[in-house]
Amino acid sequence: MVVPLIVYLTGLEWTHPDFELLLFSQELLGGRIVAIIGFAVFLTAFSQYLLEKGDVITSGIYSFVRHPQYLGITVITLGLTVMCRQHRDHTVSDEALRFAWLIQTVGYILLALYEEHALLKEHKKEYQQYKRRVPFLFPIPRLSSIPEPLVTMIIFIIMSVLLV
Repeated sequence: MVVPLIVYLTGLEWTHPDFELLLFSQELLGGRIVAIIGFAVFLTAFSQYLLEKGDVITSGIYSFVRHPQYLGITVITLGLTVMCRQHRDHTVSDEALRFAWLIQTVGYILLALYEEHALLKEHKKEYQQYKRRVPFLFPIPRLSSIPEPLVTMIIFIIMSVLLV
């Protein structure tokens, strides 16, 4: 679960070696707010997972998206990326950081697909019903003709382009 995050953090350290100083900068409030929202989503999902470990979790934050922990991590890293984009002293091109963020999001989509495959094997009928009811990674209406992982990847690509 941490490999995609490590890829992103390595890219962050490579492109902005002074990032620790950026965390406390007054001018980077927008990215910090996004990262805090992502951290709250991740912490809520992780806490619920620890409390309800066992069967398929379908209540709480898991009733909005099937993979809220991954959503939280990607929102945290999106906030960090925005902070780096807002910073005025770019030492290295932000293209590398955006690429690392995009690779990280692909990693979490693949992890989510792997988890869903395993959950379908273990909890076939219950997980199929849950999968029909709850969106994949973003709390958006389902488009029945397009696979959800593909829609998620398209959203991530659009977000990456908007970071320019």
